[in-house]
Amino acid sequence: MDLVENEHIKYKSAFYIALLCGLRLGEILGITWNDINLEKDMIIVNKARSYVPNKGMFTVIPKTQTSKRIISMPKNLTRLLIEYKLWQDQERSNLGDLWLSEW
Repeated sequence: MDLVENEHIKYKSAFYIALLCGLRLGEILGITWNDINLEKDMIIVNKARSYVPNKGMFTVIPKTQTSKRIISMPKNLTRLLIEYKLWQDQERSNLGDLWLSEW
């Protein structure tokens, strides 16, 4: 993977999750690594991120029980997320204390 592609891997990952798993933008933004099981090719949808003007971003719990769900991922998405995790871990290492770890 070249440098330009590495810089865009987070956007590519979000796009593929939307396309291949059918998640909404807020659900994608709410995903953390704890919600992704790379060994079982699954994403747990249990929260979303929402923006309120003049207040910022908030984490919200889905309004209905059916909004909380487990989504199966195709293997090509799992491979992409593994690459993304490796890239993100390297970025975290490079930034040290400057890394914002909440999201």
